[in-house]
Amino acid sequence: MKAIVVAALLGVLGAGCAVGPNYHPPTAGVPGSWAGVTPQSQPSVVTDRAAELAQWWQQLGDPTLTMLVEEALKANLSLAVAQANLRQARALRQIAAGALWPSAGAAASYQRQAGPLYDTNGTSRNLYQADFDAAWELDIFGGVRRNVEAATANVQAAIENVRDVQVSIAAEVALDYVQLRGNQQEIVTARNNLEVETHTAEITRKLYKVGFDSGLDMAEAESSVATTEAQIP
Repeated sequence: MKAIVVAALLGVLGAGCAVGPNYHPPTAGVPGSWAGVTPQSQPSVVTDRAAELAQWWQQLGDPTLTMLVEEALKANLSLAVAQANLRQARALRQIAAGALWPSAGAAASYQRQAGPLYDTNGTSRNLYQADFDAAWELDIFGGVRRNVEAATANVQAAIENVRDVQVSIAAEVALDYVQLRGNQQEIVTARNNLEVETHTAEITRKLYKVGFDSGLDMAEAESSVATTEAQIP
């Protein structure tokens, strides 16, 4: 009877000292697809395309943009820091997981000792010593397991941080590049407009000289030329 009571008390004590319940990530209320989109109408939107999205800038078909993004990912210091943090998190996770297993150690030494001065034979002795020890602390209350779970969560967070930095770098490079291409196209358009407006101003000037156009028409044509010229720089 006493053994049953002791066992019950140990069970209650163990349950009371357990390190919390098992961790379960929170459930996010995210819809399965975009609002108003069904798999029948837009199957490509709800299909898993993670591999393509990881290299989304290549879909623009611009080799220069692809080269710039790849160079930025290689040389960016923020990404290097995020990757270093990931390596550190993985190392700390291995250290935490190592506490679940036995640890063993060994040591050995050797010494050669000469005989005393009064030893006429001059004999020497070899001394050997070897030690071995092992230890294993049982994770009865789950503290080590919780440390491993926390370290695993840190690794996952570090992985997502690396991905976040990669997305930010690619987006920033692509945004700057698209703006550059847009500005270049605006310059081409402005130069084409300047050519047309300059030709129109020359015709208006000639018509003004022969009396077919007024001075106001000539001033407006020259103003349009000056305005377009000012936009190019």
